[in-house]
Amino acid sequence: MSIVNLNSKVLGNQLIERAFSRIEQSIELTFLSLRKQILFRNWCVVCLANLVAWYFEERYANPTIDSLAFRVAVCLMLAPLVLSNYISTLSGLVRFQKTYLLIYLILQLPFMFGLIGLLNAMHTPEGQLFSGIYFIEYMFAIFLCYGLISTEYQALIICAATHLATLAIVVVIYPMQVERALLFSVGMVSGQLTMFTFAAFTHRRLQFVNQQKLEAAYAIGTKVAHEIRTPLLTIRNLVRAAELNLEEQNSAGVPSSNNEQIHDKLKKIAHELTYANTTIDMLLVSSSAAPFNYDKAETTDIENCVHQAVEAYPYANTSEKSRITIQNGTNFRAIAPSRLIHHVLLNLIRNAILSAKPLGIPTINIGYQVNNNVGEIHVIDNGTGVPKAIEARIFENFFTTRTTGEGTGLGLAFCKSVMTEIGGDIEYTRKKGNSEFKLTFPISPDA
Repeated sequence: MSIVNLNSKVLGNQLIERAFSRIEQSIELTFLSLRKQILFRNWCVVCLANLVAWYFEERYANPTIDSLAFRVAVCLMLAPLVLSNYISTLSGLVRFQKTYLLIYLILQLPFMFGLIGLLNAMHTPEGQLFSGIYFIEYMFAIFLCYGLISTEYQALIICAATHLATLAIVVVIYPMQVERALLFSVGMVSGQLTMFTFAAFTHRRLQFVNQQKLEAAYAIGTKVAHEIRTPLLTIRNLVRAAELNLEEQNSAGVPSSNNEQIHDKLKKIAHELTYANTTIDMLLVSSSAAPFNYDKAETTDIENCVHQAVEAYPYANTSEKSRITIQNGTNFRAIAPSRLIHHVLLNLIRNAILSAKPLGIPTINIGYQVNNNVGEIHVIDNGTGVPKAIEARIFENFFTTRTTGEGTGLGLAFCKSVMTEIGGDIEYTRKKGNSEFKLTFPISPDA
């Protein structure tokens, strides 16, 4: 009885691809993923915040340049996207909403606040102190930028790039005051580094807390697994003894009309024991951080794997099973271990059933195909799906939308770890009222 080696590898794509992917996710988590009413509400809050900032400048900073027109212009940049939910002629903008919102975020926070501060610094008369209000506003903008963009390093790159852009603009406009612009820039850079240090510390703290949770879950899981495996081993030994007894009876010519039925039932028990042990392995892997232990050259017949997973799932009743339809497509052999893919499918079937249960009549379709020399499995259900605002987090450890007792937040994280480990991927999409998980696999050349 083999136990899967614990812990999961931290794998990913190349740094730039991962950076842009995470930036898109963070933007989606802030504005674009929100419902149209919330997007409009947040736009109003941004406009109000700019008016408040302008008021404090006028009241306490004695500005040399009025920033109201600039702030209003930048705020209005988001208006077409907000109104695209209400005006049909603007609906085409929705296709570019990720890029649109990323550009708006950069212009609204580090660029605009930095440029306003630099321009006012250039127009401050000699001998007059420059107001600290602009530094405070810029620090606040950087703080928001670090909060909205997923990692502190990506935010630092964006803030540094926009700072260089604003500095270049000011130097072009005021070529005789380069030294003064650089002096103000020192304060801006110090603000960026301060926020970077704070964000990095916070990020490391969150990583430490999550690691502690994983270690605690693993420690508890290993103890529970040991207690469960002991009786499972006893049952397996009893099943094996009963099988040997039947074989002896058959070889001795002892007639029995029930031998074949008993043998089938024992085989079913042995299968369920294997399933229970591999489920324990899966849960332990999900709550740890070591690599998977498997044969890298192993291939899996996807058609058989899909049918076996559908048959092996422990349904609550026959009606639940009857709601699952397998769409047979082009079969292929994936370069992946069958036991891991088997458990990925079991997780997705369970997720689909739980998602569709509130509707009363769950419908689940599982299909497989080959697309551009890449193997695919599609698991589609008619459930309520995942809210847009949290789509990017569903593959994180311990993140769950289920109520207590229905989910640990480890199932989809396990699926993501497995698919990344084998060189494939898992994606979630929602379209036409259905939720879909798509698995992609490298195909064996011998298929």
